[in-house]
Amino acid sequence: MFKYSLIFLAFITTSVHADEPILRLETGMHMAVIRQISVDAAERFLLTTSDDETLRLWNLHTGDLLKTYRVPIGAGDKGKLYSGAISPDGEWVTGAGWTKASTDSHNIYIFNRASGELVKRLSGLEDIIFHLCVSKDGQKLGASLGAGQGVRVWDTQTWQLIFSDTDYADSSLWCDFDPQNRLVTTSYDGYLRLYSSNGLVAKSKVPGGQQPFAAVFSPAGDKIAVGFFDSTNVNVLDGQKLAFLYAPDTTGIDNAKFNLSRVAWSQDGNSLYAGGMYWDGSSVPVLRWSQGNYTKWQGSKNTITDIRSLKNGSIVYGAADPAFAVLDNAGNKIVERETSIADYRNNREGFLISHDGDMVQFAFEQSGKRPARFSLTEQSLILNPSANLAKPDTTGLNVTGWINSYHPKLNGNALPLEQYERSRSLAIAPDKSKFLLGADWHLYLFDTQAQQIWKVDAPSVTWAVNISGDGKKAVAAFADGTIRWYNLTNGEELLAFFPHKDGWVAWTKSGYYISSGGEADNIIGWHINNGKDKQASFYPAGALHNYYKRPEVVKKILETLDEDEALSLANIERVNVGDALGSLKSQIDLEPSGLGKAIIVAASGAQDSNSLFPYTHEFTTEMYRFLYNKGFSDGDVIFMSPHLPIVPANNYPDAARQDFQMGDDPKNELQQAIAQASQDLQAGEQFVFYLHGHARPDAVNASMINRQLIDFIKS
Repeated sequence: MFKYSLIFLAFITTSVHADEPILRLETGMHMAVIRQISVDAAERFLLTTSDDETLRLWNLHTGDLLKTYRVPIGAGDKGKLYSGAISPDGEWVTGAGWTKASTDSHNIYIFNRASGELVKRLSGLEDIIFHLCVSKDGQKLGASLGAGQGVRVWDTQTWQLIFSDTDYADSSLWCDFDPQNRLVTTSYDGYLRLYSSNGLVAKSKVPGGQQPFAAVFSPAGDKIAVGFFDSTNVNVLDGQKLAFLYAPDTTGIDNAKFNLSRVAWSQDGNSLYAGGMYWDGSSVPVLRWSQGNYTKWQGSKNTITDIRSLKNGSIVYGAADPAFAVLDNAGNKIVERETSIADYRNNREGFLISHDGDMVQFAFEQSGKRPARFSLTEQSLILNPSANLAKPDTTGLNVTGWINSYHPKLNGNALPLEQYERSRSLAIAPDKSKFLLGADWHLYLFDTQAQQIWKVDAPSVTWAVNISGDGKKAVAAFADGTIRWYNLTNGEELLAFFPHKDGWVAWTKSGYYISSGGEADNIIGWHINNGKDKQASFYPAGALHNYYKRPEVVKKILETLDEDEALSLANIERVNVGDALGSLKSQIDLEPSGLGKAIIVAASGAQDSNSLFPYTHEFTTEMYRFLYNKGFSDGDVIFMSPHLPIVPANNYPDAARQDFQMGDDPKNELQQAIAQASQDLQAGEQFVFYLHGHARPDAVNASMINRQLIDFIKS
């Protein structure tokens, strides 16, 4: 029988090359456009795929979120998911998109639906995966790729590649299987391609548009409906030879800005549905053809991005809001999930800023409805403020074609954007020497010679921009609901702000944040990549608020224009405040409590700096606080970490608590710690060992730790 009560706790994150944590927003709903939706054969689950780098599984009948699947992500577009599907039996889900590391191929990720475990990664793909499709029997997975890379098909029992066709002149945007496992694809090269198990059966350009987008088989496979990106036409083709059969009536939907690019058949084949960018003046409806003319069904506030038919004539759609909804057979919404993020569209003139950039005015709803103002210094968000801040200057230079245009110009000279990227917003600097251009994928700063000064990735579409009157800060409002401040000199992001129904939060690039409190503390958190072949993790900031909730840091960022300097000034102030309160170090209690001894280890990888991930430092500090609150004294705890803990008694860092630095010889330091605890521990007392680490498997030798503990207990 052991003479001590042993409590052994460990939290170890192990990977070969663990990535640095990445700050993310998490509201329980997608934060960017939903690209593709999928439903299992039994119609239990809805899978949604989004540019926000997540797949989400929902209860189709209630709209409740069941699980979030996270893939490895990185800077820029890495990790954006443009395609996703669920197997007919609901056993696995898959997602893909811009899933390429800097030196890697693109990947398709397959997850176990129930556990969320990443079970397979299909690699070797040369370009973006725009669409995924699963055969009706679940035996095949198809993928449409960008940049002329064509189509791929895998056997889902072995996950072996069984077919590919790369004879495409442009991106393939869609694929669909019929009940006989024939495959149809679309491409921006203008062609539809039809495949059987023997290969290409037919290839045909389709009348009605130059860019066919979606193509879906009727339930019997005898017809194919086609929607176009560049047209409001919908065409129906013969399912054997791709010959034109007929075009459903689209009278009244002829605006050049519209399209009906997404199509779906009812499960009995008697009705056809279409949606896309068509706006009827109040919403983006779904059109239904049953006999002759179309009827309008309830839709969304933004582009319809996918439609799936359900039993009994009902449907489910995904939209760019982001949103999704289930409609019954009369077109009425019976389930709906909408985003709760602010919508900054059509409010360029209402996006206002104070002279020093401290205050920004925006609106929660598009076209300037429900205006609000945020003050960083006052830490306040108020509704319906007076409009006494500065509008963006859009006339001080001869910038033209910048509103929703692919071809903005300065003095008639084209401004270089990415291919297929549209300009959305403009702000000219007070001294007229430069101007800010917000676009779909980037934020640009140009000089008066149309030369790019800098370009930074935008988290989503840049609906509005402005420049502070002092000429030092750029501010932009994005489609993901965030407002972000940038150093106008170099484009470095300084601060992000997110208003939400649960409150608001503002944060710096390293995660120091300020919030309205409550649930708002959990709106941001850290995404952790766990390697290519494991699902990523997410840790909400609320769990780390003692370390990262630093209003004094956040409020200085627009003053210093540098996070390191803001942190340094805030820390100096904290120390000065601590000294002014008197000799707080005397409050540290080094006398034994009689409860026992504890060893807390904050372990990192085999790095020269032995640096810790933020959550590793915070969790070990929280364990220290937990023990202290349970009656352990400071003297009972041996703290092993490259960082200083915050002593609970006075919130003041003290070097006496850094008992071992976990430096070049962690094994020897651990032996010393165990020997020290063993010497002081009395019969009947507790011994707590808490290890939290992230490391290579060989960086902290777990077997050595266990052996030392066993020897200690036996003694």
